[in-house]
Amino acid sequence: MVNQAGTHSVPFNALQPASGLYIYRLRAGGFSQARKLLLIKQGAIILLME
Repeated sequence: MVNQAGTHSVPFNALQPASGLYIYRLRAGGFSQARKLLLIKQGAIILLME
C-alpha cells in the first residue's frame, strides 16, 4: 500500500486486545522505527501509554 505524503492515522480498538506491552513498527521509505505501547485495562478504564 502506497500513501501520499502527509499525516495518516490507523484506527485502534483498545477494547479487544488484552492488557500488556505491545510493540509496533512505523515504516516509511527507508525509515523504520519500533515503539512500545503499554495497554492497561482495569474495569471501564483503559490507559494507553507510549
